[in-house]
Amino acid sequence: MSVYVLLISSILRVSSLLYSSSPPLSSNTLQRKASFLEDLLVIPRDVFINEKLCGDLEAMECFEKYERVELESASTSYIRTKAKGKCQIVLLHGFDSSVFEFRRLLPQLETRQIPTYALDLLDSGFSTSRNKISKETKRKQIAEFIDFAAKETNAKHTILVGASLGGAAATDLAVNGDK
Repeated sequence: MSVYVLLISSILRVSSLLYSSSPPLSSNTLQRKASFLEDLLVIPRDVFINEKLCGDLEAMECFEKYERVELESASTSYIRTKAKGKCQIVLLHGFDSSVFEFRRLLPQLETRQIPTYALDLLDSGFSTSRNKISKETKRKQIAEFIDFAAKETNAKHTILVGASLGGAAATDLAVNGDK
């Protein structure tokens, strides 16, 4: 099977919820923001997603399509189009993100009957590792997932598309992967 890599260039903006404003925040404002973060941490993930995404129809539809596969390296969550073909697309999200990054793209690919998968990389979304998370375990997760998806769609070729950190993971697999 052939694997092609496509990188999506993006600007990575990392900002801190607590310390990102200027002028400096008052202690009262810091306490409110810290309390907000603590509240988020005790809400179960599925409840948080349902509550916070209810105004975003694409996100809710995306959440309802989540599937899971048990790979050797990880329990991997993903969403997909129902199309089958000789060439499939596997989408890799960016830093601090999940498959929700592709919630508006996947329906468009579905209408064009393009077999497409978007997976939650380890340490993001709902995927969980069986081992310590490292570059190698992420590489193995992606390689195993490509094989899994190819069997489902009978694809002979895969186009690996990565945004931001997903692009780095795609490049790492292309350079250091076994195939």
